[in-house]
Amino acid sequence: MQAIIIAVRTKAFVLGSILVLVFSSCEETRKTEFESKQSFLFEKTYGGVNYDQGYDLIELASGDLAIVGFSGSGDSGKADFHAAQLDAWGEMNWGSFHGGPEFDQCYAVVEDSEGNLFLGGLSNSFGSGDPDYYVVKLTADGDEVWTQNYGYETYESGFDMILGPDNCILLAGAYSSSEYSELDVGIIKLNSLGELLWQTHFGAEGDDVGLSLTQSYDDQILVAGWTNSTGPGEENILLMKLNQSGELLWEKALGSSGVERCNALIQCSDGGLLLAGYQFLGFEKNRDLYLLKTDAAGDLLWEASFGGQYNEVAHDIVECPEGGYVVAGTTESFSVGGNDGYLLKVNEHGEELWSKTFGGISHDYIQSVTIAENGDFIMAGYTYSQGNGLSDLFIIRTDSTTQSD
Repeated sequence: MQAIIIAVRTKAFVLGSILVLVFSSCEETRKTEFESKQSFLFEKTYGGVNYDQGYDLIELASGDLAIVGFSGSGDSGKADFHAAQLDAWGEMNWGSFHGGPEFDQCYAVVEDSEGNLFLGGLSNSFGSGDPDYYVVKLTADGDEVWTQNYGYETYESGFDMILGPDNCILLAGAYSSSEYSELDVGIIKLNSLGELLWQTHFGAEGDDVGLSLTQSYDDQILVAGWTNSTGPGEENILLMKLNQSGELLWEKALGSSGVERCNALIQCSDGGLLLAGYQFLGFEKNRDLYLLKTDAAGDLLWEASFGGQYNEVAHDIVECPEGGYVVAGTTESFSVGGNDGYLLKVNEHGEELWSKTFGGISHDYIQSVTIAENGDFIMAGYTYSQGNGLSDLFIIRTDSTTQSD
């Protein structure tokens, strides 16, 4: 189903590359082509002889780090959920694999007030759908508490997850009623025992996909992604607000006459919403990294695009304590290799302050960024330029004084 392939690739960038992962840690402090291009506190890779990729990273209440992705080298199947806990300097405390005989792919992780971790994504191994939403609960030590799939005899995929105000879990992604029908934004809500509280979906004539999820300051649910059901362009950014019962409060289609997709959404300290992804305005120009700021009601305040001759895409965004925002993604225009990781800082008006690239002679992707308690930037993704295998998961930690060259 081509529409599903497109939806999955948007979130994962190259999700068609399935992973094979034997998770050993390989620290490489590269003093070659990288030394003159970027400064970092450390950069480490983790992986085996084939593919391993990371998609979400959080700093835990303990100061340790949790990173998740998916792997084909576990004992279970073709691709398994993978989670790892690292100390603040990237040394692995534990790693674990979860899944069945088919493809099970993890894209998000959250921590609850007791230190438990919840992993969210999709599973082709369990349930009646192809795939189903899939959630795994782990203790702080990485022990599996429960795993559960959710869905109908249809298509459900989870791409982002948050912890709700009532300590419940919300997972958003895509839903389709049949193999050949259009995609809808799909959302489920669970309690900490994995019991389904509600499941809902939203869509019209065409495809609608949720790729990012956050909680609003008034304890409601904000979802962003893309739509070709409505809006002025071929595809536009979809922004929705729901209450905690899953009822739609409002939705907006934002963008131009071209193509825009949102991969990341945050609510800013000023109450506005910041969305990050990419914009494509025609074959004479490739994809540009795209930022769009709205007020709390979803009305446009400003938009900005950044790019060069080739493709740039934003995958994550955070607000800086001192003001402004840091965007993480990939760049092809400013890379050493095919693609490099890309870190961009803008001010509150979307004007560029500095940018940095991270990568080697092949392809390197940053999928997630967080700001540590001490202000350091910590990024996670995967690399084809270094490590043990065809691609390895990698983490980069830089201090907050990172500046452009």
